[in-house]
Amino acid sequence: MRIDFAKWPVDKIGKRGERTVRWRLLELLNIYRLILAGSALSVAAAPHMAVALGIRSPRVLAATALFYLLFGLLAIPMLVRERPSLFLQSRLEPLLDLLAAAVLTQAVGVDLAGLALLLVLPVAVGSAAAANRSHAYFPAAAAALLLLTVVLVKNLGGTAFIAGYTAAALLGLGLFALAWLGHFLATRLLASEALAQRRGLDVARLDALNRRVIAELDIGLVVIDAAGRILRSNPAVHHLLGDEGLLRLAELIHEPQEDYAAERLINLSGGAQRRIRLRTLGNHRERLVFIEDANAAAEQAQALKLTALGRLSAGIAHQVRNPLAAISHANQLLGESAALGEPEQRLVGIIERQSRRLEQIIEDVLRLSRRAPADTRDLDLPEWLQNFRSRYGESHPERLARLKIHVPERIPPVRFDSGHLSLIVENLVDNAFGHGASPAGATIRASRSAAMVYLDVLDRGPGVAGREEAMFEPFTTTHAQGTGLGLYLARELAVANGAEIIAATRPGGGARFRLRMRTEP
Repeated sequence: MRIDFAKWPVDKIGKRGERTVRWRLLELLNIYRLILAGSALSVAAAPHMAVALGIRSPRVLAATALFYLLFGLLAIPMLVRERPSLFLQSRLEPLLDLLAAAVLTQAVGVDLAGLALLLVLPVAVGSAAAANRSHAYFPAAAAALLLLTVVLVKNLGGTAFIAGYTAAALLGLGLFALAWLGHFLATRLLASEALAQRRGLDVARLDALNRRVIAELDIGLVVIDAAGRILRSNPAVHHLLGDEGLLRLAELIHEPQEDYAAERLINLSGGAQRRIRLRTLGNHRERLVFIEDANAAAEQAQALKLTALGRLSAGIAHQVRNPLAAISHANQLLGESAALGEPEQRLVGIIERQSRRLEQIIEDVLRLSRRAPADTRDLDLPEWLQNFRSRYGESHPERLARLKIHVPERIPPVRFDSGHLSLIVENLVDNAFGHGASPAGATIRASRSAAMVYLDVLDRGPGVAGREEAMFEPFTTTHAQGTGLGLYLARELAVANGAEIIAATRPGGGARFRLRMRTEP
């Protein structure tokens, strides 16, 4: 497939590079111009040298060289400022170079080949600086006409010969070939430069993307060379290690490579653990160091285990519910028998209580497994609490008199799933009556700050000192009849609604479970 380099696509950067190259070519031509004019002027200024070289017209040589030198000096600011345009300068300057070369050669008295030699560089540069192929042949055409004009003038003066026309024609064809070659090579050079600039831009963009990705990684990444110098790192390194961890990392970096282990686990102050993995690249010069939060990885693994455990427990609960219902029903029928004595009735009561406990465990497990995403809505908290008290009193009439609710005025609406909030508050109130049992009962108190609404469930029981976090773990309970899932379920539902539950011991004794909810804007 033939490629037309003159139509090679270039982007804006490539076009700027093209203009720069063409201006540089004109600067090269101007340097040649100054050297040639300066040399000719030096020869003309030394009479003995002019005589020794056999120069025909030293005065013409001096005048032409001086004019040519002034033109070269005047071209310097035009090339620096790039004014006038590239189109004009790439045509006018080579044309003036051709005329100056013709006059200089006639003043010196060199033959046609010497003149053609001086025309090579202006023709080559003029064709290379041209924007398209048709303009590239203009300097060659002007040079060919100049050669024919010189031969014609000599013929009129009686000093030319017929073979001079043939030589001029051949030299003209050579200059046309030179113009084509110069433009072709310049176009290929410009196309290659534009391609290199595009590739450089792609590499720069890719490097910027890599830097951004590395900077956003939660894992710390350090690149070090063979001498242990850090070549690159991301912000996560300082966040994960701190000053203490950075010192430990420096010790690992400077260990001999043969002592590298697949990974290291370092302990930092405060119980933080960081996993360090060192990898040597294929060239065995640069090395990669990966830094991970071992605590977060352990928590994630624990969360996966709990999820798997929840699914397994839900499956078991479905299988256990039907046999448990049969046992409970048979136990009720057995308890209605008049032939049972007091010891047997006590055993029937034990079976009934434990069956209810198993049923509660199954219900809590199923709630965890089938928990749907929160359907949050605006809730008027004072009204909602009064409705909750009425519903709770229907299920636990013996507790209603000891359940107190305090709601100040101007509590803003909260955005929460009403069903989730019912389960949370019911679990907290049950916990207050069951685990924090006291004659005072339980109290629900609402309060607010600038951006939060607080719902506290208070009791005057033994408190939760030292167990503030442990009691939210699944299957953790201190009550003989407890399931250990109520508080865990309450916290999970709170998180699903963008809230949180905090446990604390009250001054003077008792526990406080605070549900923190954001107010609506």
